[in-house]
Amino acid sequence: MKIVAFVCSLLVAGASTFSKFHCNLPSGLGPSFTGVRHARSRPTPPTEFATPSISPRAISDQRTCAQGPRSKLHACHSNLVTSPKGVGSVSSFTGTHISTVMEPAARAHHSKSSSLEMMRHRKRVPKLGKPADQRKALLRALTTEIIRHGRIKTTAVRAKAVRKHVDHMVELGKRGDLHARRQALGWIYDKDLVHALFEAAPERYGERNGGYTRVLRTMPRQGDNAKMAVIELV
Repeated sequence: MKIVAFVCSLLVAGASTFSKFHCNLPSGLGPSFTGVRHARSRPTPPTEFATPSISPRAISDQRTCAQGPRSKLHACHSNLVTSPKGVGSVSSFTGTHISTVMEPAARAHHSKSSSLEMMRHRKRVPKLGKPADQRKALLRALTTEIIRHGRIKTTAVRAKAVRKHVDHMVELGKRGDLHARRQALGWIYDKDLVHALFEAAPERYGERNGGYTRVLRTMPRQGDNAKMAVIELV
């Protein structure tokens, strides 16, 4: 019995010595019981390392930890603690913030940079839903009728578009020279109306510098509910 107990104690001491020697070796270098060196197995890195917001320094530190012993690898993985905000995780070996969810400031900057800000294309000249030649003919006709009758009713968009042309014709009438008369004849359809304008404009608007027309909004048009307005000479 004493011999059997002595043999068992030798076996136990040998097994403990072998296990200590095997644990002190780097991963992948310890011999297996079959005499073949077993392959080194890397544990799967946490999901935080798969995010695209990791800095290059954090990736290099991750590779360094993965190439070291198993004890160091587990220590590197255990160093990842959750940040108090619950937004991401903080790596203790780099001090960098590994973000898994967008920060509020970053989210605001991202939404601001990606917001659509439309430019004011096609806003300098009112198109009035017509080609250039038809639009010019419409404005000339409206100018002629405003000067003839002194007051017409049209849509609000057309009234605002024709107002500057009527003011320009009155300015030409106040000038009264030959060049101004020819310019007015090139825009107003009625030749006799041009002569009447050049006779009455200096006396009627001699003390007024600009603002010869007035636009007043009225009730919408029945049928299409278009905004209507009355444009008149002051």
